[in-house]
Amino acid sequence: MSKTEKKQIKSSILMVVGMLCLLIGLNNVPNLLKYSALVLSLTSFLYLIFCFIKDAKDQITAVKGKISTK
Repeated sequence: MSKTEKKQIKSSILMVVGMLCLLIGLNNVPNLLKYSALVLSLTSFLYLIFCFIKDAKDQITAVKGKISTK
């Protein structure tokens, strides 16, 4: 399994966990569980956005490296 496949699997699992926490947080549950689940879902989505930006930056620098060597 390649590095990108592992990243994709990790991101997919993180997205599913974030959605489940969001579902728990939006239902009628005790406040402690509700706010904890909402914080977990928010942090998972922010981490996914961070990883997306980091991957895009790495791809841009790789393309710039290929262009500069030509």
